[in-house]
Amino acid sequence: MKERTLTLDDRLYGTVAVKAAIKDYLRVADLTMEKKDHAITVTFGSWPKEYENTIEFEFCNYVLWKMRN
Repeated sequence: MKERTLTLDDRLYGTVAVKAAIKDYLRVADLTMEKKDHAITVTFGSWPKEYENTIEFEFCNYVLWKMRN
């Protein structure tokens, strides 16, 4: 499986929430994060085949859920 990257704007997605989501997602995928200026780049490594078409969308939604408080 080829790695994928997702770039999030930290003015919309909280860095703390992204880090927490990565920690939770490590159970199902290999993720790393890099932050530069307002960009948070998340790299997805191996993930279950059933999430092939949705992993990035699900991750973004999960980050937003983590920001709910």
